[in-house]
Amino acid sequence: MTASDGVNATSAESSEFQVPFKPPYVEIEPLEASAVPEDEEVYLEVFVDDYQDDEIPASRLVWTSDISGRLGTGDFLALNLVPGTHTITVTATNSGGLSTSETVTVTVVPVLRRLP
Repeated sequence: MTASDGVNATSAESSEFQVPFKPPYVEIEPLEASAVPEDEEVYLEVFVDDYQDDEIPASRLVWTSDISGRLGTGDFLALNLVPGTHTITVTATNSGGLSTSETVTVTVVPVLRRLP
């Protein structure tokens, strides 16, 4: 390594070192809580930034609901959920095995149907 202030310079050798893996940064869109009728699809998208991996594979982006369980994998989901207030979590895991999770609350309201 060499350091210089423009006038003086010095150099030194250091032993080899590694920068430790860092977990990915995860953000869900829409991030704010929302309410949708049960007959409409819920659209969820995750943006992931990771220093180690240019792109985290879809299989390592896992979506779950505290009511419905595992919802799927990938950076985008479009699905129908059962009525209730869901805490939806996406977990991104990089090649170093480090994970980050983000949650959003989605309330699915039942649709009232008329009896014949």
